[in-house]
Amino acid sequence: MKKDFDIIVIGAGSGGLTASIGLAKAGKSVLLIEKDKIGGDCTNSGCVPSKALIHQSEYAKSIKTNTYLLKDVIKNALPKVRDTIQSFLKEESPENIEALGVKVIFGDAQFVDKYHVKVGNESYCAKYIIISTGSSPRTLDIPGIEYANAHTSDSIFNLDNIPGRLLVIGSGPIGMELGQAFARLGSNVTIASIDNALGRLEEPEVAKELEDQFNKDGITFIGNAYIKEFTKDGEAIFEIKKEDKIINTIKIPNDAVLISIGRIANTQINLEKAGVKYTKYGITTNRKYRTNINHIFAIGDVTDRLKFTHVADDAARNVIKQILIPLPIFTKIRVVPKVTYTDPELAQVGLSYKQAIKDYGENSIIKIVVPFAKIVDRSRIDGTGGVLVIIAKRLSGRILGGHIAHARGGDMLAFLTLAIKSRQSMWKLNNMIFPYPSYSQVFKKASDQFLTETIKTIKVDILNLFKKHFTKISALIFWGILLYIFNSYKVAHGLDTKELSIMLASFITSTLWGPLIYMLFYIFRPLILFPAVLLTTLSGVMFGFWGGFIFTMIGENLSASFVYLIGRFFGKNIQFKDTFIGPMVTKICNETFISVLLARFLFFPFDLTNLACGAMKARWRSYALATFIGIIPGMSTFIALGASFENVSDFDLSMLHINSTTLLVSITLFVFTLTLAKALRKYHK
Repeated sequence: MKKDFDIIVIGAGSGGLTASIGLAKAGKSVLLIEKDKIGGDCTNSGCVPSKALIHQSEYAKSIKTNTYLLKDVIKNALPKVRDTIQSFLKEESPENIEALGVKVIFGDAQFVDKYHVKVGNESYCAKYIIISTGSSPRTLDIPGIEYANAHTSDSIFNLDNIPGRLLVIGSGPIGMELGQAFARLGSNVTIASIDNALGRLEEPEVAKELEDQFNKDGITFIGNAYIKEFTKDGEAIFEIKKEDKIINTIKIPNDAVLISIGRIANTQINLEKAGVKYTKYGITTNRKYRTNINHIFAIGDVTDRLKFTHVADDAARNVIKQILIPLPIFTKIRVVPKVTYTDPELAQVGLSYKQAIKDYGENSIIKIVVPFAKIVDRSRIDGTGGVLVIIAKRLSGRILGGHIAHARGGDMLAFLTLAIKSRQSMWKLNNMIFPYPSYSQVFKKASDQFLTETIKTIKVDILNLFKKHFTKISALIFWGILLYIFNSYKVAHGLDTKELSIMLASFITSTLWGPLIYMLFYIFRPLILFPAVLLTTLSGVMFGFWGGFIFTMIGENLSASFVYLIGRFFGKNIQFKDTFIGPMVTKICNETFISVLLARFLFFPFDLTNLACGAMKARWRSYALATFIGIIPGMSTFIALGASFENVSDFDLSMLHINSTTLLVSITLFVFTLTLAKALRKYHK
């Protein structure tokens, strides 16, 4: 295939720049296409300008008693933000990028097919294509919006002056960061949000720190507020709702409005012509950032993944590796840190307390809360507040999540990110030496608290651990006792292992108790972790084909229902609806018969299938019938295998041969079950 370039990168934001420059340095020919401005959202309207404004606001707070100097800072805040943007753009100029070996063109890129991209009248071809078109602020389409001095993050930094009254619609990271910055630069700020509290996704202790600081900054927060319209004089009318009922209507006067209600992926590049799948949330990719078209990658905000600059940069680096080293490399799920740069900074990584309980159970989780001002000496010296929340597993102490509200929270978060990624525990933290007096001492204090709490509850924790692993422990005890009894009997009667095995097999095959013991053993087999395949094969050895078939059919079906009920009991509080496997669970429950039948025919792990069906609350009647039919082929095959041994007393692999009769019966049963399954499929849909 003729190609113009090795790689085409669409979009010169954070991810696009990293990918194109990295690949060019490796000797690849790269075409970088940008529709608007180099640097994307991060440089022009996101991370860079917002942090520059926050810097100006922090300076304003520090000199608030110096009226003359404060006026000058407020006056020059926005011009200095724009100057900062320009300083970054100079470094990211097309000339500088092309000097690194990247061909840069500006224009609206559109796919022609899965290998060709058109810009204007020119068409370009490449072996690989990387989509990095980013996202755009979501806007409001409501009556009267034309009367409002409305802005998004794309335009708010172009204001001539700090507005006297700023209305922020939305309480996400952008709304909170810029709302606080403008408040400290003199704006009377109101944040109106459909959420009922600030920091809705944060731990309560962390959100409380932010709420207290916003109150000190004079910021008004209005929750459960839904924008209805703007009046001709620019006033915003909100409906306050509770449980979908309007309980109040309020007007909020303002001089400027910041709309901060999320972002929309920029997918308007004729993805359909390339055959690339996407949803309203963005382009769908796998763990390796490939789209459904193998040679087309998508990274950054345009995907349906987390929309952070550092996530886009990390994705770009992974794509570079895959293109340069086209080997089947397994990509692990990344531990992604997130920071909202308010004061205090809200930093989080890993699981929240609620999610940890959902994943591991409340009895397996411990939550450690450390207030900086009360415990950490450096905070006491500096007079700073904040809080650290660590979510860990009980007893083992493995760190699952970290949440910080502190002026330096973002910087401290890297330590917890590494701890979670490397599966470190609170025990190891306690063995570390932290410099004194530093803010990092908070981790030592957290580990001390973990040790104290663990010692207090160690008896209960061990009991809960025993309950959780009851099956494994009971199996270990059962086999320990059984082996002890057999060994004692063998020693007492002077028997060797083979003689004892023959005596036991003779008892089972020659008495009425044998089949009953076998079926009971099969029913409770999952509790003692005895392999079903081995037990099924042994039934053929002990009872012959037809005896083994009848006894195993009874035992295996009862065993399946027993494990199903266990799954139903322990999974009664599990909700799959909102998880990534939710659609699959719904499909299985709607088509239980054919799903279970397929699992049986494909020899999917027997007990795992039973347990999963119970936890998913699959219909028992369809499940039981599919199990009854589905186990026949595999069961008859293994019974036939066992029955092919000539006799029990001379049990030896050399005696194994193919018995034509049992083999024929097994094949006949297999064909019969397939025919029966096909006939019953329509009935049980």
